[in-house]
Amino acid sequence: MAQSAVEPEPFTLLFHARTASEQGHGSESLTHELTNRMPPGLRSEFRSYLHAAGLDGPATVKADVAEAMIAPYLWLTRRVGLDGLSLTAAGWLPPAVVREAMTELDWAKDWIGKANREDQTLPVLQLRESAQRLGLIRKIKGRLVLTSATKQLLDNPEGLWLFLARSIAHRHRHDSERDATLLLLLEIAAGKRTEWADYLEAVAFGLEALGWSTHTGAELEPNTVQALLVDTQEVLLNLGIFDDRFGLNSNTIKTPGQAFARAALHS
Repeated sequence: MAQSAVEPEPFTLLFHARTASEQGHGSESLTHELTNRMPPGLRSEFRSYLHAAGLDGPATVKADVAEAMIAPYLWLTRRVGLDGLSLTAAGWLPPAVVREAMTELDWAKDWIGKANREDQTLPVLQLRESAQRLGLIRKIKGRLVLTSATKQLLDNPEGLWLFLARSIAHRHRHDSERDATLLLLLEIAAGKRTEWADYLEAVAFGLEALGWSTHTGAELEPNTVQALLVDTQEVLLNLGIFDDRFGLNSNTIKTPGQAFARAALHS
């Protein structure tokens, strides 16, 4: 029997061939769990790929590099602050804050328009929504407030970097999104790909090896995998791990991005 359906987008419907008890979500490391869920014939090759991706060693990053990577999230959490931030009557960030974000984060130069309305300024909207998904902020009675964990990290960029690494690995709506994200992080840690289409192909192969399929049993198409990765993709763009924010056509993964991926997979 197939596992219950996963439907991140209207056109995406995945089923898993194994039962939940066989998936092994427990205290073991993420990489060990993935390895144990691979078909026996692929496990040795998968372990070799983990080793080649540097996952046998620690994930380290310099403090200044970590702070530069998380700059968008650090700016937003500090802007919300301990007192919180009031939203407009329609539930959006105030125009002045949207414009401030675009200016402070140096995004305005690549954006057409006034960049002062959140519903029409995609980078700021995506940043705020991803910060909520990652557990940095939450919305309460017309205000954005920091979560209890984030309040402890406002002056600790390295700690916030690690918090984001853990969150991107564990905070997902569906198991299929989680598996897709872990496989993408593995490819980032390996640092061998530059084309987004190649990432999608590699993740699709891994998902099928882990037992995911469409309801018809067809091969996973790129748009299906893309739908599973859309939230993760936004985070990686905000962190500067992918350097083509508006196109995602060619991306060279740099050492800090590899370190972040390894930290996430070690979490």
